[in-house]
Amino acid sequence: MPMIKPGFWQFFIHRLPTTLLLFSAIILIAACSKTLPRKDAEKQLKAFDNELITLFDQLSESEGLRLLNHLLSVNNLPLPLLNFVESNPATASAYHFSEHAGIYRVDTLTMQAIKIASSDAVLVYFPYLSRNDSMAYLRLTNYQSKMTKWGTEVPTSMNMKLGISDRVLFSLDLKGEVKHNIPTKMNVEMKLAQYNLKLRLRSLLNKQTARFYLRVDLKNSVHDILRSKVYMQHDVSNPAGSMLENTKVSLKSFPVSIRVLIDNGAINPASTNFMEEFNQYTRIRVASQLSGASLGEVDLMEREGQAKLHYALSFSDSSSVFLEDLMLSYKYLMNLRYPDVPVSRR
Repeated sequence: MPMIKPGFWQFFIHRLPTTLLLFSAIILIAACSKTLPRKDAEKQLKAFDNELITLFDQLSESEGLRLLNHLLSVNNLPLPLLNFVESNPATASAYHFSEHAGIYRVDTLTMQAIKIASSDAVLVYFPYLSRNDSMAYLRLTNYQSKMTKWGTEVPTSMNMKLGISDRVLFSLDLKGEVKHNIPTKMNVEMKLAQYNLKLRLRSLLNKQTARFYLRVDLKNSVHDILRSKVYMQHDVSNPAGSMLENTKVSLKSFPVSIRVLIDNGAINPASTNFMEEFNQYTRIRVASQLSGASLGEVDLMEREGQAKLHYALSFSDSSSVFLEDLMLSYKYLMNLRYPDVPVSRR
């Protein structure tokens, strides 16, 4: 066996970082250059679709979501942020927690919340038949908020629980910061059924630019359901408002990963051909988590006989399919309106 000179190891170790970087780059380029045949790509998209459908079904069948939706039918519910579902939220007044604090009972004939006692929290009792009790409750504590430069009320502290008897069926905990009238930090944790949603917002500000970094993680009791990172850059040099310049999104949900890049500042809002403008400055790429291979790219396309535009996935063989024809969950996502409860497919 030939002798290896001692200087070889010094040279190898010295060059190791460069060698590893080059090796990683070769693997990455090879993975990105791979594309899946249409049949295999469709299989992975349908597996992704099944993940979403399972999520919708379990949420729509959860007692916590039915309870929340029932509560939202109360006409004068003393809660903040309900102006998000109003037709003209710009005219809604700011929510003052101290003015709404108290104990309420809901009159089922009028669906009005009637204040019956004072309290340092907002506590709403309302009839709801269940196996454990005939009365449900909502408790809101520690609510604080600030207004942003866009005229939107943003909570900076909030704890909310919704339950029946000693069972908490929905909870929301929030901590945030607003500086210079712009949200700079927010931590949100929400629990519903067997799902736990965590949201983290961070921002970097200067006189010209506001950069927002958002992370969303959704888990159940067994595994991760969805992981997403969002980056948005705004031009805030105009005191009267801001303009979104670009957006980056990465999303992973088994078995696919999705990357979105939008040059928002380049899109001409006055263009007479929005589809062409959108597709020119937007890239939506779908890849496999299993192999890193590309499934295809998503574009807006016209559909014969329909006025509105539709998203379609183009495959490596230049064929394409409208997402609504491939994914059962697509129509629900496109028509999602708060506070509607997801409708089970069963």
